[in-house]
Amino acid sequence: MRARSIIVGVATTVVVLVVIAAIIWPMFARTHCGDGHKPRCLTNLKSIGLAIKMYVNDNDEAYPPADRWCDALIPYSKNMSDFRCYLLPDARGAFAYNRRLSGVAERSINHPADVVMAFESRPGWDLSGGVELATCRHPEGFFVLYVDGHTQTLDCMSGLHWDPAYEPGQPAKGRKK
Repeated sequence: MRARSIIVGVATTVVVLVVIAAIIWPMFARTHCGDGHKPRCLTNLKSIGLAIKMYVNDNDEAYPPADRWCDALIPYSKNMSDFRCYLLPDARGAFAYNRRLSGVAERSINHPADVVMAFESRPGWDLSGGVELATCRHPEGFFVLYVDGHTQTLDCMSGLHWDPAYEPGQPAKGRKK
């Protein structure tokens, strides 16, 4: 009788563990392959955005210089992997900075939710410019960070605003994917 209750208890425990594993397994599988990388790259862009905001707060509300923006952000970044993309494991950097923000006072940007701050680019360090550097590496689309700190995945690069003095109604600059 006692052996029977032990077997039933062990069987019940195994069934419960299998059910829990079936529920949890897809969450772990997503973070290691396929679409699981999309959040990692967007998180890297968000981290860059936070580092830029901290830089701005410490430097009289002015954005980092375009020619050494990555170097300027190192003290504000958690780690160097924030500047990388998993698809370019040997590249030091995988994002570029909107050159037109170089030295601009934060208060002079009227529509921060519309102006590009950083974006996916060809590999390199301290890259800055505009749409000419933009690269769409991910099947999900092109990753962009805006001045207000939000990120977005776009299916094309048209309609982006690079000028910090942008006003609604101005034509957007960009190119198709």
